[in-house]
Amino acid sequence: MNHGNNNYTIKDIRFALLNKLPYEYGLKLLEWRNQKFVRDKMFNDKVIALNEHIEYIKKHGNNILIGFNNEKPFCVINFIYYDVSGIELGYYLIDNELIGSGFGAIMEFFSLCYIFEVEKKIPCVFCRTLESNSSVVNLHKRFGYSFVGKGITNSKTYILQRICNKDWIKAKPSVEKLIKKIMKVDDFDCLDMFIV
Repeated sequence: MNHGNNNYTIKDIRFALLNKLPYEYGLKLLEWRNQKFVRDKMFNDKVIALNEHIEYIKKHGNNILIGFNNEKPFCVINFIYYDVSGIELGYYLIDNELIGSGFGAIMEFFSLCYIFEVEKKIPCVFCRTLESNSSVVNLHKRFGYSFVGKGITNSKTYILQRICNKDWIKAKPSVEKLIKKIMKVDDFDCLDMFIV
């Protein structure tokens, strides 16, 4: 992992719910999601039409966070609630240049902070990652996820991983050290990063 892509300084990380942001962010979300490098890592790798996107926003807009670095968007995080057993987490960087920069680890860390420390009522998080996306599968392992199984969606094999609150409590101290190193800070308050 290259901590410190020369083009991107990690500064003033914040996350906001999509439905709390101006309308144009909903349109930008479509643009970001339709980028080829993003689609290539999705189960549905087709270009999303505007009407399809609008329906998605109506249904899931309360469950989408946009990550900002120094007021510039850098990621999208979404949650699909199952039931009382947990949620499915999905996310992506919106700039291909950020891959390998440490921003993926930041996104993962603050996703789990939001789920387990802001939402608080979620017992477990599930992630389905394309088997070919080994860097994200390994990132999940580093964060304390356990292997649940494999599956196939749209003819693509995925790895299903899970982390529960107790696993997060155990893994968080060592992961937090990594995040502080990437962000080049001595300390931060996880809960201060969210504008909800």
